[in-house]
Amino acid sequence: MKNPLIAKITRPKLAGAYPRKRLFKLLDGCRDTPVTWISSPAGSGKTTLVASYLDVRKLPCIWYQIDEGDNDPATFFYYLGLAAKQAVPRHKKPLPFLTPEYLANVGIFSRRFFENICTRLKVPFVMVFDNYQEVAQDAPVHEIFREGLAAVPPGVRVMVISRQDPPPSYASFQAGSKLGLIGREDLMLSVEESTGLIHATGGEKLSRDAAGRIHDKAHGWAAGIILLSKGAQAGKHLSGEEMERRTPSEVFDYFASELFDRAEPKIRDFLFKTAYLPQITIEAAKMLTGLHDADQVLDRLYRRNYFTEKRHQPQLVYQYHPLFREFLLDRARSAYGAVETIRLQKKAAGILEASGRIEDAAELLQSAGDGSGFAGLIMQQAPLLVQQGRFRTLDQWLRGLPGDMRDHHPWLLYWRGICILPLDPPGARKFLEKAFALFSSGVDTAGELLAWSAIVDTFVYEWNDFTPLDRWIAWFDERGGRMQTFPSPEIEARVMLSMAIAATLRQPQHPSLGEWWDRALLLSRSAGDDGLVLQARSFAVSYYFWIGDNAGGMRMVQEIYAMARAPQASPMHQLTWKWLEAAIMIWELMTPVEALQRIADALAFAEETGVHVWDHMLCALGYFAAIATGDRVRADEFIAGMERTLAPSRRHGYSHYHYLLAWKDMLAGDSAASLSNAKAGLAFAEETGFVFPIILCRIEATRILLKAGRLRAAETTATAAYRLAVRSKSRIFQYMILLAKAQIEFVGGKESSGVRHLLGALRLGREQGYVTELWWHDPASFSGLCAKALEHGIEVEYVRDLIRKCSLTPPDLPTHWRAKPAEDTERTAQGKPYAP
Repeated sequence: MKNPLIAKITRPKLAGAYPRKRLFKLLDGCRDTPVTWISSPAGSGKTTLVASYLDVRKLPCIWYQIDEGDNDPATFFYYLGLAAKQAVPRHKKPLPFLTPEYLANVGIFSRRFFENICTRLKVPFVMVFDNYQEVAQDAPVHEIFREGLAAVPPGVRVMVISRQDPPPSYASFQAGSKLGLIGREDLMLSVEESTGLIHATGGEKLSRDAAGRIHDKAHGWAAGIILLSKGAQAGKHLSGEEMERRTPSEVFDYFASELFDRAEPKIRDFLFKTAYLPQITIEAAKMLTGLHDADQVLDRLYRRNYFTEKRHQPQLVYQYHPLFREFLLDRARSAYGAVETIRLQKKAAGILEASGRIEDAAELLQSAGDGSGFAGLIMQQAPLLVQQGRFRTLDQWLRGLPGDMRDHHPWLLYWRGICILPLDPPGARKFLEKAFALFSSGVDTAGELLAWSAIVDTFVYEWNDFTPLDRWIAWFDERGGRMQTFPSPEIEARVMLSMAIAATLRQPQHPSLGEWWDRALLLSRSAGDDGLVLQARSFAVSYYFWIGDNAGGMRMVQEIYAMARAPQASPMHQLTWKWLEAAIMIWELMTPVEALQRIADALAFAEETGVHVWDHMLCALGYFAAIATGDRVRADEFIAGMERTLAPSRRHGYSHYHYLLAWKDMLAGDSAASLSNAKAGLAFAEETGFVFPIILCRIEATRILLKAGRLRAAETTATAAYRLAVRSKSRIFQYMILLAKAQIEFVGGKESSGVRHLLGALRLGREQGYVTELWWHDPASFSGLCAKALEHGIEVEYVRDLIRKCSLTPPDLPTHWRAKPAEDTERTAQGKPYAP
């Protein structure tokens, strides 16, 4: 596809531009002001002023022409990224799309985006934003744009061209002398400037007196002066009183109609038809008008200052002044009638779509009432819009379709669900389930599978109640499990990943789960979607650690590390690695002090980038590391940080939160509060139905009951947890529960059964290479169990290794341990750690 809407990001070239030296000096005076806002009514010469100023001062620039599509922030950043790439092509790393992970703080994203652009620029440099009035009054782009402007460094100037003064959100810029305003009074031409403009635009034969009279009538309005001068040459006049009474648009129409009516029919027809093209290439003009000399017609319009701009790109593009285009479209509707107008709109839309100017094509199809054509365009472009994070644009297009079509077409329902999925998972699920039913009844396998996969995704995004996933797992077992081939490798990759995630959440005992993970990881590598690759590995690493497959988990860690170190790694990739790195330091390397530093760095990076997806996990890890280092104050800070991430619509987060609170209360010796929070954590886990956290919460409850001396309740809870751990094939949880059961027996005076449980736990731990327990840190209890193991000669070498790696101080070492030769033992006094 050709570069879409490239004229949107190209500086205009205007024929016969009169150099307004007075205003050039005003612009020079704003050189040290970060933002210059140029506002006045249409036809005041704002765009011409800035374009000619840049030419005269030989300043490089990014020129960005704002339109209605920029009311979607993701569209604004997408095209601004293209503009930056066009201005500084030597920088290969693309600027990021505004994808869902950034939506929690788009202001920070905007700051970093503008900072990123500015680091690529060689100063002095100017960024121009033309037609700012196209941003809707209530659009979020106002605040987002202001945040971006705040990040612009010295040496880079921003010029905003608008028909309106700055919105109220820019008051702080004006108060802080960060915004220079050039307004309507400044833009009004003096008599001398009016005379110069008339002569520069073909009115050389008019006398100075005539030019002065034109100036007085037009009150210094540039478009009015040009039209009056052309009207005077044609014998057409308008009194000053009439000028006062009419709006600029009415004055323009009055004179433009006279000039237009004098044009030959061929040119009038050409102007009517090409007005349907917001930007006009020579090839598009030929196709729409049938004129083989369209290039010559456009060149004459440009050179004669017929309100036609020219922009130089790989291909030449022309553009009519907004007032002129509005006039032409209004006259075209009257000249052609409804039927021919619609035919022209459809034809122009087809030309625009073929050239990659999708937004313009969509606008024309919608205006023509061509629901079928518009729907086809939407379905073709939806995947790309989603990839670019432009969910709002997609949603607006879908809402623009006729209701009966939008609400009963399975693919349109599917895309309605996809475009609201990141912000409203339950709402998305309603559309997706309806699409799924229609796909199923229509035997559309590709649509059926994609809708099924997206429905699973809604539960993952929502992170609330996973129990309904059982229904969708059952469907795949019955329907998809028999499928020999998939419609495409990409669809198979998504379906396999969705099934692996769904079963991990709800049915880890499923006999095909391991096979699904293997297939999902393999296929995602070749799917060409970095987001899918990261999602697969992020969930897989959790799955492997949940079941105690540390080798599998570390393979995923290495792959994520490689992705995070890639030159084009996104903040999401980097943060995923940062939390994994901290987890490895805590549970594998046993270096909690270093982990705390990594966690602090990661949270700072999240604040810097505005990507807060991992904040809850980073705070949880921070609590764990702080407890391991004995820093209770810092641990409390992390608990408070985790509390700030909670949301009632994401109930599963409360399970983890209460789990940590119960642990905190246990360490503080408050058994009543500890038991209360443990019950709350388990209740949330059971309500939401995520199996592995249910096991973990039962293990915690076992230990808290043990601490409270309630041995029978502890044993009952441990037995229930163990059955679920065995069923879920989690070796790490079996290891942890056997340790807890051993401790229960020892405390209850049942030495032989305690030894039996301890032997089973340590044998499993040695075979799997376990060093620590998952999401638990109780060195005193673990030390006691190690002492018991040494006393009974259980897995002695493995236990010695645990003591060394965990820096444990067993309370009562057996005689043979204390008698080890001095060269083999490093002892420290007063209970400090030693390495056997």
